[in-house]
Amino acid sequence: QNSKFVRLNSELTTEKSKYARLTSELATEKRTTLRLNSSLAAEKQKSASIQAKLEETVLEAEKNLQSRLKEWQTFQSQRDVEWQALLRRVEAELEAEKLKSARLEAELVVEKSKCARLTSEVATENSEVATENARLTSELATE
Repeated sequence: QNSKFVRLNSELTTEKSKYARLTSELATEKRTTLRLNSSLAAEKQKSASIQAKLEETVLEAEKNLQSRLKEWQTFQSQRDVEWQALLRRVEAELEAEKLKSARLEAELVVEKSKCARLTSEVATENSEVATENARLTSELATE
């Protein structure tokens, strides 16, 4: 009977050790999930910032274009050579704004891609945590 007690006590110690290890693994998974959630939030914030900058740039480009168009109308009566020079300058500024806008849109696509990747990683981590929880629950239930 004493050997049975020693054996059962040993099994209990082993199970407690296994439980502590699994609890530690679960805590690690939860920390990883929190870290990924934080990274996702940062990427979403960065993406929103880029989107806002893009919208601001487009508005500035539109205002700039309107301003230049009024300027063109004011000087319309001047000689044709002066008018052509002004028109070329306005077109160059508009093209520069379009390039800037296209660059910001490309950055936004990259940020959205990062955001999607992080969302996928978080989903994977959540799935792994859920699987680990189910496994731990099952192990604890069978004990």
